[in-house]
Amino acid sequence: QGSSPNHALPIAPPIHQNPEERFYLSPGEISGLIEPFNRLGQDDPARRVVIVGGAQIGKTQLMLNALAFWVATDPKPIMAIWPTIDVAKRLVTTRVDPTFARIPAVQARLLPERTRARGAAMFLRKLIGGAELIVAGANAPAPLRSSPINYALLDEVSAMGATIEGDVLDLVAERQNTYGLTCKTLAISTPLDEGTCLITRAYSETDQRRYMVPCLHCGHRFPISFGDVRWPKGEPDKAALVCPSCGCAHDDFDKRAQLAQGRWEATAEASDTTAVGYHVPGLLSPWLSYAAIAKKHRAAGKDPVRLRVFVNATLAEVWRDEEGDDLADTDLAARRETWPAGEVPEGAVCLTAGCDIQDDRVEVTVAAWGPGEESWIVAHRVIWGDPAGTLLWDELDDFLLSEWRHPSGAMLPIRATAVDSGAHTLRVYDFVKPRSKRRVWPVKGSTGKPGAPLWPKAPTRNNKARVALFILNTLAGKEAIWSRLKLTEPGAGYLHFHADLPPSYFEGLTGERPVVRYSKGRAKREWVPISGRRNEAFDCLNYCLAALHGLKSAGLDLDREAHTLATATAPRPKKPPVVKSKWLHG
Repeated sequence: QGSSPNHALPIAPPIHQNPEERFYLSPGEISGLIEPFNRLGQDDPARRVVIVGGAQIGKTQLMLNALAFWVATDPKPIMAIWPTIDVAKRLVTTRVDPTFARIPAVQARLLPERTRARGAAMFLRKLIGGAELIVAGANAPAPLRSSPINYALLDEVSAMGATIEGDVLDLVAERQNTYGLTCKTLAISTPLDEGTCLITRAYSETDQRRYMVPCLHCGHRFPISFGDVRWPKGEPDKAALVCPSCGCAHDDFDKRAQLAQGRWEATAEASDTTAVGYHVPGLLSPWLSYAAIAKKHRAAGKDPVRLRVFVNATLAEVWRDEEGDDLADTDLAARRETWPAGEVPEGAVCLTAGCDIQDDRVEVTVAAWGPGEESWIVAHRVIWGDPAGTLLWDELDDFLLSEWRHPSGAMLPIRATAVDSGAHTLRVYDFVKPRSKRRVWPVKGSTGKPGAPLWPKAPTRNNKARVALFILNTLAGKEAIWSRLKLTEPGAGYLHFHADLPPSYFEGLTGERPVVRYSKGRAKREWVPISGRRNEAFDCLNYCLAALHGLKSAGLDLDREAHTLATATAPRPKKPPVVKSKWLHG
């Protein structure tokens, strides 16, 4: 196990010379990960290794190799940290344990569990010699303030929020003071938003290494960047990497040869001389063709939500909001369009509703969705009444049973409804429980971890009514809506507004704005209400989007729905029910 600066071997050198105990990086992994792996040995002066990586490029395999190597060769105190305890538990069960079980040298270092409870054993492994392997979640930082650490591994750093004690990386550094001459830290993550991304901040303190590949024609070395991937207009299948020096094109058959001859080169002077950083975009993956990259970019289009995923996960770059953070409600109101009342435009194939409960009313937004999550706000209603009574809920139920006519003649019902349960919680549970088969779902907002999805993987029933409650990461929904409101051309992600929507609706739609604040020394993006404005319209649209994602998690495909609607025989049109009530105001 030695350092091999500026050179990438086909596979990693074995940890042990005994053939039965060799442990390699998978030969299918990116050869560019060999140098970062080699920097984790004690014969290398680096103390912190930071990897900013794309999705599915071997980060997890590198992490498992590091843990196995440290346990097998130098069993000093080790801590592995994931964003949450639940994530840690899942990865230990599905990845760490199976890896350790296949390596005799690692098994020889682990003390038997004996009578210790399996739950405790999962998060604490005793090693021969008195050291321990501690598994922790950044959301439960108790081990970070009480345990000396020699080796630290932090996975998906960008998804770790600041703890009540402070920044996770800083806490780890404090726990390594006891082992100042031998400590090692491996921090790995895909990046998120500019200004608040923790892994990007850590990378900026290093020498910021990029993997330089040679042009097979002129020999010029350059990093594989998306700006150098070119293809004829409308023909992404012909995408190729173009040398920025001589202009010669390299296809996918050249890519492996270039990667094999590549080397890491520092592009900055590190503020911390013991820290090295590596930028590993998905572009370096030997399995991801240039055509596939071009198609991913074309599929994302101008939709900021999908484009953000492409930038973060494929390019391993931070997301920058090029348009700034200001939105004028008057500009949005000027975009209103006219289509017949009680109908939806041709591109719409599915309707969802979002309900916000107040002390004297319920506000409801109905959004129609099409391929690429292009949307049409077809209605926003305010139903006045006392949530403690029954009349308001009866009116709401009647409205949610409404249908809208598609140009094909089909009648589109509201397929799913998300009802905020933050206020008048028990009355909300009473309303949604008998309507669960109609996909009327109770939801509750939370400030989820950075990068977490809007819709949860599973509901919780930890409530008095024992209903299936869905905890939303409302920050993700607000970011998506805010980005899409800035789109100016119809297409994927664009929001259309019906002409009947009043100016007050747009004031509520822009009733919050994002700001960057600092907590425990770390930048954090938050949403704050604008003084003098209501924000129910913004919340309702967020719940509409959440209901759509709930349907998608159950298998809804908007492209398939559009195809089905276009090819199906239209049923006999029905007149949409009309809600008549003195309590209902548009």
